[in-house]
Amino acid sequence: VMTVFFNLVCSLFLLRPFFSLQYFFRKLAVIFLALLAIISLGTGGVRRIDFFSSQWQWRGHELVFNHNSVYQNITVTRKGSQLNFFTNGMLLFPSPVPDIKFVEEISHFPLLYHPYPRNVLLIGGGMGGELEEILRHSVDNIFYVEPDPQIIHTIEKYLPQNPFHEARITVVYTDGRLFVERTGTHFDLVIMNLPPPSTLQVNRFYTHEFFKAVRNILAEEGIFAFGLPSSEVYMSEEMVRLNQGIYTTLKEVFPLVVTIPNDFTLFLASQTPDLFALDTPAEISRRFDERGPETRLFTSPYIEYKLSPERISRLTAYLEERGEINHDLRPMSTFHNLALWNAMFHPRLKSVFDGALQMRWWWFLPLMLLFFLPVLKNRRRRQCTPYPLLFALFTSGFAGMTFTIVLLFVFQVAYGNVYQKIGIITAAFMLGVALGGWTMSRFMGSITRNLSILGWLVLMVALYAFLLSRLVPLSGGFHSLPGEVPFAVINLIAGLFVGWQFPLANKIYLQKVSGIAPAVGLLYAADLWGGMVGAVATSVFLLPILGVVSTCWLVGALSLTSSAVLFKVAGFYPQMPGRQ
Repeated sequence: VMTVFFNLVCSLFLLRPFFSLQYFFRKLAVIFLALLAIISLGTGGVRRIDFFSSQWQWRGHELVFNHNSVYQNITVTRKGSQLNFFTNGMLLFPSPVPDIKFVEEISHFPLLYHPYPRNVLLIGGGMGGELEEILRHSVDNIFYVEPDPQIIHTIEKYLPQNPFHEARITVVYTDGRLFVERTGTHFDLVIMNLPPPSTLQVNRFYTHEFFKAVRNILAEEGIFAFGLPSSEVYMSEEMVRLNQGIYTTLKEVFPLVVTIPNDFTLFLASQTPDLFALDTPAEISRRFDERGPETRLFTSPYIEYKLSPERISRLTAYLEERGEINHDLRPMSTFHNLALWNAMFHPRLKSVFDGALQMRWWWFLPLMLLFFLPVLKNRRRRQCTPYPLLFALFTSGFAGMTFTIVLLFVFQVAYGNVYQKIGIITAAFMLGVALGGWTMSRFMGSITRNLSILGWLVLMVALYAFLLSRLVPLSGGFHSLPGEVPFAVINLIAGLFVGWQFPLANKIYLQKVSGIAPAVGLLYAADLWGGMVGAVATSVFLLPILGVVSTCWLVGALSLTSSAVLFKVAGFYPQMPGRQ
């Protein structure tokens, strides 16, 4: 509410020259009255307004509950007798009938492969029926990791018959990866029921570094289990690459990896090389009969069918070819998952994703030389164009967006989910831009060699990019400080470098054209285009394929090229405004 009010007041002050004083204060009074009316409703009134507006979003559903926690939006809808639980618009699970086949397989297979499971860690997915399935075995303790307490409170409110009252279950409200890295407890079984690595945030649970952390908390004969999208009928190239990459990464950490095929590939990994040596389909079936858990689809004949050597060998034939290892700072599996979805819904872009897989950062070096061609061409024609300024601001917009994405990504890897702290890190960059613009505006009158100074500022961006490539691998050492503090400071410095450039570039361009609006609009558009290209290219292609370090090197090379163009132009055109 206060954010809306603040923006309305700011807009009135910006429009003040176009209104009479009486009209201005009348509008201001209306805004104050509206604010008082909203405040008088209290928190409950505001929530009722939010719930009413959310019903438009969920047309066709009976909206039961809608709430924004500090982590996500939580929604509960009803269709007949079924309740559907959503987070951020994505289905979490339905009730009372969850995905029985998936839940039973990802729970019972790992439990049956372990001879005597006692302590179990479940990361994600416990609310969709998996906790109930694990409880059907004689385990002593189940640690369930869930970062958002509001999810648990919502389930307890709308599903009274939930498993959280069970004494063997301990709910830990924290990030799953942070718990694995910091716990001193060892587990017989670690089951991960998370979405595939479709985002950079989720990918951190499928990397070489995370697998090593899981290995360190496994007890003797411990098993790590999770699933990935797959198919027994036909596996596309993209699906094979996704599974190959995770399989190769897992094999780098665990000496024993077993796969069970289905609509999803179930991976079982252990640090005990001969753990499954005697676990034939008949032995797993015998354990199932001996323990006697009550299941609906999971039976002894089904177990022997699923574990038949012919079926497993067909899947293994796909996976044995070495894939690319998935790392924290080079999230290849995110790109493979994105390519998989693209192949299903936009197959005409398949060649783009296939070609991008071969990309290396040094491919762009010859392209950097092409940026000098307009300068040489205009020199021969004795023309002076805004190209160097446009290129400089495009480069800075690209660099600024890339720095922010890189820092947000590294923050997620080091500290867990970004959630509301994304605003702090992003705001730090914008504050740096504002401070940079303000300080440059104060001292710009004393600057004489404008183009050369602008070239030095762009060169500073290049040096910052090279320094950042050395700094991000050390981000794990920031744990002694609140996570947002060092990352916000680093991003503020990046904003300063970008903010210094815009006023100076405008000063140079205004010395050769008439009219502030065309000059500012053209240069600002170049900055925005750089930011837009940086956002798409960095998040979709550069960061997953090249990795954080090579992406920083690429940005540094681009900024270095831009500074060289500016220095060259300053030498070619002594008559160009801005070089006195």
